[in-house]
Amino acid sequence: MKLKLTKAAVESLPLPPPEKSQELHYDTVLPGFGVYVTPKGVKTYFVEGRTNGSKVRRSLGRHGVIFPDAAREEARQILLGMVKGDAPVKKVTKSLKEVIDTYLDTRTSGQGRQIKPKTYEGYVWLRDTVWLDWHNKPVKQIMDEFVITAHAKITKDRGPVCANNALRMLRAALNFSEVIPNPVHVLSRKSLWNPEKKRKGFIKKFGVAAWIEQAELLDGWMKGAVLMLLFLGLRKNEVLTLKQTQIKDRCVVLEEGTTKNSDEHVIPMGPYLWARIKPLLDGSEYVFQSRKSEAGHIVDVRKSLAKLGEEITVHDLRRTFVSHLNALEPAPSKYTIKRLMNHRAREDVTDDYIQIELDTLRKVLTRLELEMVGIAQTT
Repeated sequence: MKLKLTKAAVESLPLPPPEKSQELHYDTVLPGFGVYVTPKGVKTYFVEGRTNGSKVRRSLGRHGVIFPDAAREEARQILLGMVKGDAPVKKVTKSLKEVIDTYLDTRTSGQGRQIKPKTYEGYVWLRDTVWLDWHNKPVKQIMDEFVITAHAKITKDRGPVCANNALRMLRAALNFSEVIPNPVHVLSRKSLWNPEKKRKGFIKKFGVAAWIEQAELLDGWMKGAVLMLLFLGLRKNEVLTLKQTQIKDRCVVLEEGTTKNSDEHVIPMGPYLWARIKPLLDGSEYVFQSRKSEAGHIVDVRKSLAKLGEEITVHDLRRTFVSHLNALEPAPSKYTIKRLMNHRAREDVTDDYIQIELDTLRKVLTRLELEMVGIAQTT
């Protein structure tokens, strides 16, 4: 598409369909100058032409950081240089590892959009294991064929989810380095991303009582950890790394910045759970201690879960919590459920206004405990 690139015209350009990596729009004022738009709305100016018989393209910067008039003038100077035989771009000498390192360093520097510590740990693992054999590969050699081959190999060696995650990280790193076009988009164009089936496991109504009875047979620390995962719906690391100083007034207090959405999360315990947590508070550092772990706390509950008669994962317990919470009669409001799950809809203005007192939450969680444990008393 050709048009005169003005600020208003660029801002009104439509987004390309998701299956396309980008849409190019050329300026009618200066041939060789244009802007490309990605499905996510990123608009980047570029200049392209021929030098020494080869067609080349260079990114000039994203719209908003640079605007059409300045980008056009920069493009004009580059095109003049190309007429003289000057190279329009410096040769890309960075390796795959260097590009990933630059991305991770910036995204954890405090400047701009940051990635969470857990995401960072996952990306470092992908860099140092999955991408290890390709660390020294020059970025200029990362093309469609390489992406397809690497994705297929990782899928075979480490599984479909790992392959998808590895390529998503590479896509993000190449986007950050403004590699145009981003070769990872070939997986979308050719529909080669591995399907990822979402887990839906949870303990059903007439199985939860027996499950709790089995959990009661675990040792005190493991029992407390497993029951807290069930009755509060917290995430694994939020529970297993819980310090005794984070138990206040029969509540679990997760400080701002330590949760998935970085919000502070305070959730009360019902009487059933509190009766099992209170004896563990002996003044030590962690609530759920471990004499075997170097960390000083329990780090894995999978072996214990395998003993309880259901093929249940840690995250299945979170699904069990919210599913049984929603099934209460009368059911709590959606805002109460979201508050207990520590989910926030940023676009929901009402969500920011509604404040729910801890006593109200404790009553709901007490009802949940009675419902779950009460089934065991009547069967």
